[in-house]
Amino acid sequence: MVREFGNALSEIFKDHKVREKYSQGNGERFPRSDFEIGVKKAVQWGRGVAARKDDYFRSTRVQRLVSYNVAIVWSFILLIFFNFFRQHIAYYHYEVVEGIGQWMREPLLSGEFGAVLPILNIALVLSILGNGVLIVFDRDLLRQGISIVLHVFSLAVILSFLTVFPFNFDIVPFPNAAQVLSIIVAIVFIAIAIGLIVGIVVRIVRIVITTIRLET
Repeated sequence: MVREFGNALSEIFKDHKVREKYSQGNGERFPRSDFEIGVKKAVQWGRGVAARKDDYFRSTRVQRLVSYNVAIVWSFILLIFFNFFRQHIAYYHYEVVEGIGQWMREPLLSGEFGAVLPILNIALVLSILGNGVLIVFDRDLLRQGISIVLHVFSLAVILSFLTVFPFNFDIVPFPNAAQVLSIIVAIVFIAIAIGLIVGIVVRIVRIVITTIRLET
C-alpha cells in the first residue's frame, strides 16, 4: 500500500515537471494544464496553416503578374515584328554572284499576308490591353472573361491563316518541300485551333460554376 502510494506521488510529480518544463520553454512562468497546452498547440497550428495559405496566394499572385507582363512584352514584340520585320521570315541561301558570295533572302510570307495582318494586330493589341487590365484588377471572373475574348480572337487569327494561307513555300528548293511544309503548317494551326476551342469551353464552364457558387 505504501509502495503504491509512493509510486502514485512519483507519477504526479513527474507529470507536474513535464508541464512545468513545457510552460517554461514557451515563455510561461507557471505550469499549465493539459487543456491549456492543447489549446495553445491548436492555435499555433492554425497560425501556421494561415501563414502557409497567405504565402501560397501571394506566390500565385506574383506568378500571375509575371505571366501578365510576359504576355504584354511578347505581344509588343510580335506586333512590331509582323508589321515592320516580317520579311525576315524567309528562306536564306548562300550564292556567289560575279565572284562575290552573299546571303540571299526569299520571304516565305506572300503578299496575301496583308489580309491576315489586321485581325492579327487586333488580337495582339487586345492581348496587351487585357493583360494590362489584369495587372490592376486581378479577379477570377474578369480573368476568365478576358481569356475567353483573347482565345476567340486568337482562334480568328488561326482560321484566317488557314483560309488565306499566306505562305510561299515554292521557293524552298527541295523535292516536295512546298507540299510537305504546307501540310505541317496546316496540322500545327489545326492543333492550335483545337487547343483554343478547348480553352474557351473550359473557361466558360469555370465562369458558370463560379457564378452558381456565388449565387448559392
